[in-house]
Amino acid sequence: FTLNLRTMIPMFRTLLVVVVGCIFFLSCKKTANIPSPDNPANPNDGTLNGLLSMVTPAGFNYQTEQKVRVDVTVLAPDNSPIRNIPVAIWDKSSSVGGKILFRGITNNSGKLTGDLMLLSFMQQVVVDPAYIGVIRNAVVAVSSGSIFCTLGGSTGYAGNVVPDSPLGERGVAPGKGHIANRPLAVYSYLGTYDNQGKPNYLVTPNDVIQASFLENINASLPERMPVMTYHPDYLTSTAETNLHITALSDVWITFLTTH
Repeated sequence: FTLNLRTMIPMFRTLLVVVVGCIFFLSCKKTANIPSPDNPANPNDGTLNGLLSMVTPAGFNYQTEQKVRVDVTVLAPDNSPIRNIPVAIWDKSSSVGGKILFRGITNNSGKLTGDLMLLSFMQQVVVDPAYIGVIRNAVVAVSSGSIFCTLGGSTGYAGNVVPDSPLGERGVAPGKGHIANRPLAVYSYLGTYDNQGKPNYLVTPNDVIQASFLENINASLPERMPVMTYHPDYLTSTAETNLHITALSDVWITFLTTH
């Protein structure tokens, strides 16, 4: 049996490289973060033991959705119910790309009820009845598992309505939001107004507008139906467009809606 040193030397070199590499790898290997009195688990260290040591907050139920009750009432200014009109609930205003969450028709009492599944983090929704003479894009807080509000009526709105929330784009400041693209105009005002644009100098008590009158208005000027297309007869040259006053008189104007 004869050893050939020239053959063995390369083999020893290869073996030596492998041994040194293993020693280097083992010396650099990170030890497991095993909880102990001297090494307590850290929930934020990103290890499995850290994750297992996390403590869930009290009351956390892992639910991503919540079931809420819809209770919407739509009234005319004389507090009579507005029946058989569509009402939509959005996650945000439709003018900024909102998504419809719920849709229905009011009953004979002017009410829309039902159940809706919302994402658990949602605290407000936009309620929009497509009807002239009633507040549009009303932001309503989700409270005690309910979307509860009255739109219209002698007070304008009631319930959990949040009038100045930007979610419904009712309180967008001039020059911001979708109104920034409107032509620049200069306005003069007769007096002050509130954060909804309602003048503080209106005559009180206001006119009582009956539901039947609103029905006529909405039948004549339905939502999303351009007058030039559906009622061109309103704009003919023979249609009277001027108010002729032949004596000194007081002129009273009643606004039905701001939309």
